[in-house]
Amino acid sequence: MAVLRLTQPMPTPTLAARLPSATASLAPTQAAAAPVLTTAPAPARTASPSNTPPDGAAPVTTAPPATHTPEARAPGPAVTPTPLPDTAPTTPAETDTPPPTDSATASPAVTPTLTVAATATPMPLAIRHDTACLDGAGRIYIYGEIVNTAALPYRAALSAQIFGAGGALPAADPVFDMPGRFVVPAGQALPFVLSAGWSQPAFSRYTLELTAEASEATPASTVRLDDFTAAAEADVVTVAGRWTNTGSAPVSEYVDVYAAAYDAQGRVTNLQYETITAQVQLTPGQHSFRLFLDPAAPCGTGTVAAGVVGE
Repeated sequence: MAVLRLTQPMPTPTLAARLPSATASLAPTQAAAAPVLTTAPAPARTASPSNTPPDGAAPVTTAPPATHTPEARAPGPAVTPTPLPDTAPTTPAETDTPPPTDSATASPAVTPTLTVAATATPMPLAIRHDTACLDGAGRIYIYGEIVNTAALPYRAALSAQIFGAGGALPAADPVFDMPGRFVVPAGQALPFVLSAGWSQPAFSRYTLELTAEASEATPASTVRLDDFTAAAEADVVTVAGRWTNTGSAPVSEYVDVYAAAYDAQGRVTNLQYETITAQVQLTPGQHSFRLFLDPAAPCGTGTVAAGVVGE
């Protein structure tokens, strides 16, 4: 299990809705392009770093391999050669050499010394495009994306620590939610929201702790978003579109169709999704969906993107 801690200084955004002019900006009858959610690997984040500005996550830094370095030895004393005498050498007297015996002294065994290099395991999941807002009922909402840079699906768990005027303060009743039943497919990114009770009128920053666990779930590879539109009205943003099961059999478990809003800086500001489990709606072929985003949500709305994931 790998753990990633991120720290983000965050001013308190306003509650006004933000509808930037972008490729998928909200309009009463706007044709939407393909999903904005990309699978480009985001910079991975380090264990216990500070969140970088919301435009991007800092890369995960792994410790350099630990190598074994032999201890240096001090040089020995210099040896001065002794000059030979001027007299001729004498022949030593011959002595009887005893015959060799059968006994022999065994040489001591040599134990090899192993050098072990430690390799850091990269964090497979990372947080990006996150931001936080307070509502008028004493609750904080943190939105963002979790991206999986590994070749296998991973299950995500997320917790937060909020800082206010008195330092780190407990957040009551935290709720973490995201489409995909918390499993991020390999090479993909999914939006999330984490909310918690907050007793102060403002906050200074927050820390997110992300846990990644290899998942036995098999994300469906046969689900595809075809198209969608996002129409802004007085009190709601309606997101309607179509998705297709390209396989020859129904999706076995479920399909989540989701819509997320992004502000001008690319940060997630809103999220809604619908879980489809009825087999009649998971059959091969094209299906329609309709979702609703609330412009009065704490972080407002913005440019809308949609997607689909299943198992």
